[in-house]
Amino acid sequence: MENRELLLNSFYACLESGTPYDITSKFKTFKGNIIWIRTTGEPVLEGENIIGVAGNFADITAAKMAEIELENSQHLIKEFLDNLPAVAYFKDIDGNYQLVNKRWSLLVGVSQESAIGNNDQSIWPNKVIAKDVMDNDQDVLSKGQSIAFEESVEQPDGQFNRYMSYKFPSKTQLAMSSD
Repeated sequence: MENRELLLNSFYACLESGTPYDITSKFKTFKGNIIWIRTTGEPVLEGENIIGVAGNFADITAAKMAEIELENSQHLIKEFLDNLPAVAYFKDIDGNYQLVNKRWSLLVGVSQESAIGNNDQSIWPNKVIAKDVMDNDQDVLSKGQSIAFEESVEQPDGQFNRYMSYKFPSKTQLAMSSD
């Protein structure tokens, strides 16, 4: 077991001082298979005295493997987008950025982390440009189809860059790519 000492220490801490535990760990079965387990424990009280530990031991291998697969897929998508020479980003249906690639960040002058959760109005001080971009987003969402737009965006140096923006709706977000 990967965390055998942690599990034993947690069990005895629960038994002695009443500290509950919830641990996810790899476990080697008697047949030599590696599985993921989740074990929890809580003190059993008789009056104010701890007389035991009640807990469970659950095989969560399927859920853990799905979680690892999802993380790997998300990493692959982010790596792909960050290495595109074009601007790419995703917005939710409210117009808030959910993901931006490195090229977008360089063009706009806003870090990828700072962009997440913000909309065009909070990123561009030029409200006319932000409104035009947001109007185009709404046009795509209302028509439910991909549309190409020529858009102008103010860069950090104050210059304006015109580009073709290819926008398409998704069930949960609006996805875009620009040249």
